[in-house]
Amino acid sequence: MNYTGNGQWSTWSGAPAMTNSGTLNINAGYWVFNNTLNNTGTFNLPAGRTAYFTATTNLSAGTTLPRCRAIVLQSGA
Repeated sequence: MNYTGNGQWSTWSGAPAMTNSGTLNINAGYWVFNNTLNNTGTFNLPAGRTAYFTATTNLSAGTTLPRCRAIVLQSGA
């Protein structure tokens, strides 16, 4: 999945869990995960991009963060 927007992209609290087993590229803006995230894939966050995890976050075997610059774990994550 490629995100190229200029602002915030956000999942909403109470939504079904998001599962990523592929590659998530946050090429612009930032992401806020407000619902459960189950991950076994890759996160790419170039310089200047941030991912916020505010709910249950499962970074399972297979998760890679090769280009990550800023990850924020907030209460509940």
